[in-house]
Amino acid sequence: MVIRRPQCLLQETMWVCQAEVHNVGTGTVTIDVEARKDGEALTSGRQRVSVAASSEARVRWTLAARPDELVIDPDVRVLQRHRERARAAMPDR
Repeated sequence: MVIRRPQCLLQETMWVCQAEVHNVGTGTVTIDVEARKDGEALTSGRQRVSVAASSEARVRWTLAARPDELVIDPDVRVLQRHRERARAAMPDR
């Protein structure tokens, strides 16, 4: 699992954030993706997404604070190689 194209935009008083989750594996997986700030999960910052093998799915949040990181499978429920690729820092504005 890999996070691609993370971005956040301030819209009025809320942050609208999105990213693509790419499944590089050979099977369909349902997985959580969590938005974090300073290492802690943000309120309403967890989304669940199903991604077919070799496919992508888009995740989207509306949050009160801008996250600094996105993490796939934050509770480590899925066995995956290269787990370090399953997180992404949010790019500078």
